[in-house]
Parts: sequence; structure tokens; C-alpha cells
Amino acid sequence: MNKEVNELKKLHEFYKTGRFSKLGMATALKVDRRTIQRWFQGKHPPIKEHRLKIKNLITELNQKS
Repeated sequence: MNKEVNELKKLHEFYKTGRFSKLGMATALKVDRRTIQRWFQGKHPPIKEHRLKIKNLITELNQKS
């Protein structure tokens, strides 16, 4: 669970700093923008498949930095 929270925090940092929009994240992760919003609000956690995609996206974004 902590790993999941850390990944969401990292993803949220990209959003907060303006480096990636919720729509961009949703497109990259192939989910609805509202799903991203629910994750950030803590309404429900991402499923295993999405956690893997989040991890890969964070790695990709860090490489571009």
C-alpha cells in the first residue's frame, strides 16, 4: 500500500508542477480523467494494472527531466 501511495504522490507532483495535466495522464494511462482525479482525492486506489502503468510513466517522465 505504501508503494502505491508513493507512486501516486510522484504522479501528483508532476501534475502540481504543471509538467503533466490530468488529461495527459489519463491519455497515457488509458483511463478517464475523472479516474485520475479520484485517485488523487483518495476515493479509490488504482488497480494493479494501472499501478504498473503509473510506475512506467513516472520512469519515463523522470528520464525526460
